Amino acid sequence: MPLALLHRISHECLPLILTSNDDIEATSILVQAGHVKATMQVVFDRRGGGPQPGWW
Repeated sequence: MPLALLHRISHECLPLILTSNDDIEATSILVQAGHVKATMQVVFDRRGGGPQPGWW
């Protein structure tokens, strides 16, 4: 999955906004491995739940 995202990023215009949980998890792995630098915003659930990375 992270390699597929890396390939996708290479074909997109930057900045790239990712919102799916799978993309967020793959991005986290790529950041930890040092392959990408990313800024991630934590969004709070409008229904009063806890923080949901990548959840709109």
